[in-house]
Amino acid sequence: ADEQQLFTVINHLIQNGLAYCQSGNERIEIIAENRFVEEHSEMSTVTVNDNGPGIDPHHAHQIFEPFFTSRTDGTGLGLAIVKQTMDAHNGFIVTDKNEMGGARFSIYLPLPADQ
Repeated sequence: ADEQQLFTVINHLIQNGLAYCQSGNERIEIIAENRFVEEHSEMSTVTVNDNGPGIDPHHAHQIFEPFFTSRTDGTGLGLAIVKQTMDAHNGFIVTDKNEMGGARFSIYLPLPADQ
């Protein structure tokens, strides 16, 4: 993966998570590992968890659309850039709720064939 683009992806996920956490009680957890994913073989994953309210189910299908935002100070471009970057790297992103009750964003990137 392109190092700068991957940095941008992870930065967007962290900043987005922080924006939804209660001020003064922010908690971000980052987990990186290689996993075997059916149909995709082994992939590198980076998961960003936060302790915010999680993803509003009414907006879950829109969060990766350019210019969609539920924040008053948001542009709606961060998660769109994340999705576009994952697609460009033949990867993907999965969202759900985590053990802290907040959002979980997991990016999956294919490992080179010689790994």
